Amino acid sequence: QVTSGALPGLRLETRGRLQVDPAQASPLTARLEASLQQPGGPRPISLASLNPDWADWSFTGRLAGHGSWDQGGSVGSGRAGLEILDGRLDRAGSPVMGVEGLSLKLALPDLPSLRSAPRQTLAWTRVFAGDLAATDGQALFQVEPGPVLFLEDGRFRWCDGTVQVAATRLDPAAPVQDIVLIGDRIKIVPLLAQFGIARAEG
Repeated sequence: QVTSGALPGLRLETRGRLQVDPAQASPLTARLEASLQQPGGPRPISLASLNPDWADWSFTGRLAGHGSWDQGGSVGSGRAGLEILDGRLDRAGSPVMGVEGLSLKLALPDLPSLRSAPRQTLAWTRVFAGDLAATDGQALFQVEPGPVLFLEDGRFRWCDGTVQVAATRLDPAAPVQDIVLIGDRIKIVPLLAQFGIARAEG
């Protein structure tokens, strides 16, 4: 069992098996299995432990993970999965920002390649930044080597309408990201109100 002060409440449990069979082409084989658990329930986690630039952010939610690695001689392969339920992201300071009702399912079936299975799911009930807010977000995505995020489909509710996000690839190394948003039945009064024009009518 492994615990970390930087990630409070999380425990990594591991177990392994080593087998020697001289009759096989790879006489030495090994298997390592791991699971990520929260035995005491969710506790706030500062994201500064992952990246100093995220020092203002904290996460609370239920986390579960699993993984395995098989090694035969010089050849190895594995798989891993991560699930988030009832997650919440909060940013301290001004403007107040956050995400509520966050859920994620991510499967990496072909380690060491960082390519996920297609149509992984991300959802949230509310995301906000100051007076701006959107609800009921859903996204289907795939992680590709690079790493690059292929957003297969996305949508959320905003100002009594729906915004759809067109399929696109997001590359962290690219200086500019092109994202196409398609709005449907967005209402002007709540839109202007979110931007502080409270007296808008019509």
